[in-house]
Amino acid sequence: MNSKFKIPLPKSSILRLTLLVLFLFLMDTAVYSQNDGISGNDFDINPNLHLGIKAGLGFSNMESAELTHKKTLPGMSVGLYGNYLFGQKLLLQIELNGNLKGANFSFTQASSLDKLSLFYLDMPVIVHYVFIKNAKLLPFIGFQPSVVIRKDAYKTQEVVPQPISVGIKKYDIAITAGLLYKLNPSVGLQIQFNYGLMDINNKPPNQLTLPFYPYLGNASRIYNRNLQLCLVF
Repeated sequence: MNSKFKIPLPKSSILRLTLLVLFLFLMDTAVYSQNDGISGNDFDINPNLHLGIKAGLGFSNMESAELTHKKTLPGMSVGLYGNYLFGQKLLLQIELNGNLKGANFSFTQASSLDKLSLFYLDMPVIVHYVFIKNAKLLPFIGFQPSVVIRKDAYKTQEVVPQPISVGIKKYDIAITAGLLYKLNPSVGLQIQFNYGLMDINNKPPNQLTLPFYPYLGNASRIYNRNLQLCLVF
């Protein structure tokens, strides 16, 4: 028997619903075609307020002195955002994103860790600054608290299957920064890097407790590293 515990991947019905939401949003964007903001739709009540969605790919890994044989874990990144333009230079944006983070591992022995899959809800608060009026390339930086919605460990097949306890803290804090390129007034391409500041290694109360992943020494620290490439509507 294989003791792998799988992460929550989008099922066909969820995927169809997501595509429908994307389609409806794009139709809405077409209706509100006059847009002079950084991204999103204009609203008659307040033309400086914009709401939108973003979706794309994420590439994650973990930094730790004791985690070896690490490889990048690809995943999805989807979310909602709202921003407000102050004057002509400064834009404050708040997001709510679902991101798959963690790492792949290339161990070959039985019962070793193959993958840590962590589904996070990220809530970044970022600031765009417009250096040049009507510029297409806009830098941003911000602060990102996160909470883990689901934690799973993948393992190689064991002779005797055992339950898995994933020793990762429920919360994380990161600095986020990147660039937004305006393809047109309603669509942008965003590259964003999230640099975890918090040690997310939740050590077991007893180091003899097995199986506990990642099984590291008391002094080991683990930090999330995540790169995202998204379309912003």
